[in-house]
Formats: sequence, C-alpha cells, structure tokens
Amino acid sequence: MLIGTMEVLDDKKTKKEIWKDEYEMYYKGGRDAENGRYYSNFRSEDFGVE
Repeated sequence: MLIGTMEVLDDKKTKKEIWKDEYEMYYKGGRDAENGRYYSNFRSEDFGVE
C-alpha cells in the first residue's frame, strides 16, 4: 500500500546504500527493477517505474 506523496529514487549510490541482498526474494529485478506490482480487489496489477 502506498499513501501520500512519493518520489521514484533513481540515484544509484543511494539505492545501493539502502538495498539489502535479502530483498531479492521479494523484488526479482533487484534494486534496478523497472516495474512493480500491487494487489487490489483480490488480484495483482503490474506497473512500470519510469
């Protein structure tokens, strides 16, 4: 769930600092993923990250 104002972080240095290797089990694209997924009405929806 996302609520509020968000910003896509594309600064590779900062992304590398906050990324943990164990996140890979949840985020298959790793810290450089170009898409995401959310769940709504008992189904999942994919979205792109630009």
